[in-house]
Amino acid sequence: MAFARSRWGKREKLGIPPTLKGIITLLRLLPSVNRSKAVLGVLGIALVSLLPIAVAMATGLLIGSIPGALADGSTSPASQHLVSLVVVMGCLVLTQQMVTPVLTALGETLGREVDRHLQERVLTAVGRPASASRTTTSRAWPSARW
Repeated sequence: MAFARSRWGKREKLGIPPTLKGIITLLRLLPSVNRSKAVLGVLGIALVSLLPIAVAMATGLLIGSIPGALADGSTSPASQHLVSLVVVMGCLVLTQQMVTPVLTALGETLGREVDRHLQERVLTAVGRPASASRTTTSRAWPSARW
């Protein structure tokens, strides 16, 4: 267990910050609200994270293939490889530009569904009596004549 020293020299136990606890709770709640959108969100985040790496690698390959294509001419396999790398780069950049708005819309939609789910849970909890015996006894309603 981790400890830290306070201002006054006392040892205090380090805990999980409340913000992180809230994020973890929200992430646990997502699959119960809408499993397919939660999975799509995870896949979208993974894709957005990996696309810049793929673009950097493709850019390096593209730049590295330019001297061979220039030396061998436009009908050589090296120039065909260069053209295919340009097409791959175009597809990667297009995908990168398309995924971000889709992921934003998915996040907003899932956020509204989580809000609705939590509102329903709160209304259910507030609308339910604490226990049935308290509402049916004469002590709970002294002025009522049963």
